[in-house]
Amino acid sequence: MPAGFDRTAATTLSFPPGTAYAQMPWAINGRLSAEHMNRLLVDLANYGMYGGNGFGIFDGFNVAAGAGLDVTVSAGHGMGPGPIYLPDTAHGSLPNNTTVYLWLVLAPGAFPDSAIVSHGTNPAAPPAGTIFHLATLTTAGGIVTAIDGSGVPYLRGGFVVRTTFDRGAPLDTPPVPIRTITQAGMYDWHAGAHRPLGNPVFQGSFGAHVQLVAADAPTQVLTPTGAGLHVSLPVSPIYGTPPLVIVNGAPTGGNSFDLKVGSTVVATLAPGMSAGPIVTVPDTTGHAAYSSSTITPNSF
Repeated sequence: MPAGFDRTAATTLSFPPGTAYAQMPWAINGRLSAEHMNRLLVDLANYGMYGGNGFGIFDGFNVAAGAGLDVTVSAGHGMGPGPIYLPDTAHGSLPNNTTVYLWLVLAPGAFPDSAIVSHGTNPAAPPAGTIFHLATLTTAGGIVTAIDGSGVPYLRGGFVVRTTFDRGAPLDTPPVPIRTITQAGMYDWHAGAHRPLGNPVFQGSFGAHVQLVAADAPTQVLTPTGAGLHVSLPVSPIYGTPPLVIVNGAPTGGNSFDLKVGSTVVATLAPGMSAGPIVTVPDTTGHAAYSSSTITPNSF
C-alpha cells in the first residue's frame, strides 16, 4: 500500500466526520460489513490518488511457476467494478502441453472486492466475471515452461498501461483507452488508432529473415546475428505513414543484410549503413506500395 491511508484493521471501528453512513448495517450474503465497507472506502481514496481510469493491477498479482502444473499468484490490489484484493493464492490443475491463459475473476456470490484465479485455453472466451488477464502460460511435459506477462493491464498515473512485444504499434483494437509500451515506444489508443507518443524507434537483433508490417515503427535499427539474412519492406503499406528508415546496427566487422521489396533486393546494408527515408508510391492499381528501384545506402 503506498503512502496514503492505512487500510489495516483497527481495534475499535472509528470513522472520520461525514462518513457515518458507512456505519449503517450493510449486509451482503448475510455478512454485516461496516468494517469491510470502511476498508473499501479507504481503498477508493488510495486508488483515486494513485491508480488509473479503468480495470487493472495496482500492485502485486505476480505469477510464478509452482510444482508440476501449478502456479502461484502473489497477493495484490487492483481495480475492477470496485477495489479488488487477492491474498496469496495457489492455482493448479492446468492443462498440459498447451497455452493457458490466467484470469482474475470475481468470486461468484461473494462480496464485490473478492476475487479468485481462473484459467482457460481460449483467449477470446475468458470465464464469466473476468476482471482482467494475469498471464499467458506455456505447459509441456507436466510443468509450466514459460510465463508471459505481456498485455496485462496496470494502473499507473491515471492511465491503464500494458507492455507488448510489438516492433511498433499494437495490432489490436482495445475496447477502452489504454497506453501500450512496445519495443519501439509508447502508443495511446484514441479515436480508433494507436497514436505514437514521440518518434518510435525499434532496436533489436535478428537471426532469421524479417518481414516488416505497416504497423512497425518507421525507424528500424536492426542487427543481424548471422550472414545471408534479409529484411523485407511491408507488403501492404499505408498512405500517410512516416517514411521508413532501416539501419544496420551491427558494429564494424559485423554482418550485412539485404533490403527487399517483394523478392527484389533494393539495397545491401553493411554495418553502420542505413536506407531511407523510404516513401510509399502508387502501384498499378493506385494503392500504396514501395518502389523496387535500387536504394543507395547512407553512411553515418
